[in-house]
Amino acid sequence: MQRQTIRRQLNTVAAVVILSFIAVGILTAHFLTEILISKNVEYTQYTTDKYAQEVRYIHNKAQAVMNFLQYSTEIHTYFEQEQTSNEYAIYRDMDEFLTSVYLIYPELDDIALLGRRQDRTKLREGDIQTMLERYKDKQQTSCVGIFIQQDDGQPSTPWKYEVLAFVSNLYGTSFDNSYAKPVGQCILTIRIDELMYEDLDQGETSFFLVDSHGIAAPLNANAKNIETLPQEISQVPFEGEKSVGQYLLISKQIEGCDIRIVSCTDKNSLLSDVGYMQSLLFLICGMSVALLFITLILIYRSLVRPIYALHYYMHEITSGNYTHIKKKIHVNGNWEMQELATDLNALIDEFELRSHRLFETTERMYGLEIEKQKAEISFLRSQINPHFLYNSLETIRGLCNRNGLFAASNIATALGKIFRYSIKGGSTVKLRDEIEAAKAYIGIQAARFSDKVQVIYHFEPNTLEVPVIKMILQPLLENTFKYAVEQRSEQTMLYISSSLIDDALVITVYDDGEGIPPERLAELRAQLEAAQTFSGTSDHIGLCNVHLRIRMMYGPPYGLTIESTPNEGTKVTLRLAPKLPETPQLPQSGGETDA
Repeated sequence: MQRQTIRRQLNTVAAVVILSFIAVGILTAHFLTEILISKNVEYTQYTTDKYAQEVRYIHNKAQAVMNFLQYSTEIHTYFEQEQTSNEYAIYRDMDEFLTSVYLIYPELDDIALLGRRQDRTKLREGDIQTMLERYKDKQQTSCVGIFIQQDDGQPSTPWKYEVLAFVSNLYGTSFDNSYAKPVGQCILTIRIDELMYEDLDQGETSFFLVDSHGIAAPLNANAKNIETLPQEISQVPFEGEKSVGQYLLISKQIEGCDIRIVSCTDKNSLLSDVGYMQSLLFLICGMSVALLFITLILIYRSLVRPIYALHYYMHEITSGNYTHIKKKIHVNGNWEMQELATDLNALIDEFELRSHRLFETTERMYGLEIEKQKAEISFLRSQINPHFLYNSLETIRGLCNRNGLFAASNIATALGKIFRYSIKGGSTVKLRDEIEAAKAYIGIQAARFSDKVQVIYHFEPNTLEVPVIKMILQPLLENTFKYAVEQRSEQTMLYISSSLIDDALVITVYDDGEGIPPERLAELRAQLEAAQTFSGTSDHIGLCNVHLRIRMMYGPPYGLTIESTPNEGTKVTLRLAPKLPETPQLPQSGGETDA
């Protein structure tokens, strides 16, 4: 593009940007469509497997009920005993027995007993005949399909629901001619709405239970509008995925049961959000293109036109008009700018060019020298302030000693020790030095709270030379004095220890104060778990800061943990590596400093 005009380059850039926006919109819609369909298929397969497990569980439950009925004395009395004058007692015993079965197996909707006595069921006669005709395998319990239970009358609140029906022969157990021969049949029905999941009542996918005879029963709320869905759900058995118009069907046959699970997803409804996002994306692209055109117009008016004007002006000078010969213009870049540079080279001599460059270089070096002097002065001032404050503390300590204020002298000594410790050395120290600084801080606080605090130290000797991050105990102690000692009127016991456990340095700070409320403790633990940066808005910013510094230095699993029980106390535990890492994870800027 270097030899082309700026106007043509701007037009090319606008065309490339517009085409890029269009391509991004199309590709984004395509990939979103693929992702949504893929995720929906995964969700559908997972949900289908859950339904299949439920159906197999119901089938096994029906088998268990049939086995229970097969060896029931009441059932065989009902089927095998000849009709007598005591039929009422037999029916009554059977009613009580069936009531107990319903209590044991609450999933059952109805139990139909078919034998020499009157059928005891609420099933319709036509449905019973259909069930018996579908019962092919006489040796075991079989699922004979889906049936609809509904009232035949017209009550004020009609009811209707689907059931799964299971049929099995019952065999005689008496040692007579009926032994091991069929004496009756039993039909069990289980309501299909027992399979429904409440969390599946929303979405764009409908699930159906379909038998081999084309009867479909909805399994979730969306599936209840079965009239509006494709007929392939129940008419043509298939396995796997199948697209029918705007619908995506997925079918799964349930092993050992003549039932399959069919899911139906409305792709148009599923992808409606994609269309909305695509429209929004094109709207954003259109606004971006409009802003681009506005920017190009501004660039043309503020850059291209002045360049053409300057080009005309320089031609005037080369033609003999030397009035503005001292106005030196440096340009480079496109064709128009190169033409201007050629005209300028004919008017401006080498001396003027070198003088201008020398002036710029001298001015730049002068500015750098000034900045260097400012930096040196700032550095010297930063060195003076800490030493001045430390010397002031020594002066205060001397005055206190001369006037017999030994407690104030001790506080000044401890404060000087903490100040000297904080400004000297690097960002890591030995645990021994950190403990001495912590004791100095405790001494200051003990003077403030008098007899309200008792401190117990227990540091294992093999931990004192372990390197640790500087100033990690002081925030913990400050937190203890603020929330444990200061809040109580009675004496508080403070226990500080260190030990090496499981190849890690463990430092414990425990107090028997009021403890932390469970809600606040959970919130604080969440802050520690998600520790990245801390803005200073937390009441326990010191704890969060220590945890973050440990994580940044050593990485997981090292850090800070908190245990607290209301009215019993709080324990804060630091877990550090016994050696400093070869490549610490501290940031290069904005991290720990010497002062």
